[in-house]
Amino acid sequence: MSGRKFTNSELLGIIKLYNDGYGTVEIAKIYSRHRSSIQEHLKKGGIKLRKTSPYIGKYNIRFFDYYNKESCYWAGFIAADGCVRATRATVSIHINKIDAEHLRKFCVCIGYTGGFVDDTKNNSIAVHVNGNWFPPALLANFDIGTHKSKRLCFPPKLPHKYAKEFIRGVFDGDGSIGVRSYGKNNQFKLLTFSVVGTREMLEGIRLLLLKEVGIYCKSKNTEGVVRKTGNIYSLSFAGRNALRIFNWFYKKSDVSLRLDRKYVRYIEYLRETSSQIYIKAPPK
Repeated sequence: MSGRKFTNSELLGIIKLYNDGYGTVEIAKIYSRHRSSIQEHLKKGGIKLRKTSPYIGKYNIRFFDYYNKESCYWAGFIAADGCVRATRATVSIHINKIDAEHLRKFCVCIGYTGGFVDDTKNNSIAVHVNGNWFPPALLANFDIGTHKSKRLCFPPKLPHKYAKEFIRGVFDGDGSIGVRSYGKNNQFKLLTFSVVGTREMLEGIRLLLLKEVGIYCKSKNTEGVVRKTGNIYSLSFAGRNALRIFNWFYKKSDVSLRLDRKYVRYIEYLRETSSQIYIKAPPK
């Protein structure tokens, strides 16, 4: 490793990284120096060395540093149902207890060894991932930051091959799957897909679905249009279009990257309509 002296900027950077929770081994790798050299300069800077890093071993701090199916799915879920706190370096996910298993999937995926926070008043549980790693990575790679309800958009740098996972994550957090019966004897089933969010996020999802899934929308039809109701924007599809969307983003999906409750409803719908030659559109 290089024996050159540290610049003032590097020394300040080392101290900042250490105070943010990085260990001396990690910092040494970043600056291509020996660990003992990092420790020496920290001591000269008046920094008391820890015995162990506060976060190493508690979760994969680099999880959102790279694009893959796992990071893109959970980034989408956090975009919809998570929170990046402005007051401290924390990413939180609150979820209804009915979907507690989904929160466990997230913890397994990031290697989180901490516990859950039980909110009995709201019948929910939460996980708070502390440390200055997830917030900057989510902002840089997925454009997810604080005050996301006001500025959240479809991530411009998201690799096309992982768009399916990201959208499924958003849907699992802020979307719904429905089935309506219609016809003289309620013999037909109409599948529906809907998701809420910011106008910018939903426009990005809409354009990608139109391109990738083969969505068909009549020119005068409000389906497939981002609509505003009060302060909420929504996007919805029904019938064949909804089925195409679910077939697309559930195809070859991993059980660890989908919300069980919604996926089961999709499977139930396929079973209920298996005798139909095609999915009928509702009568005009």
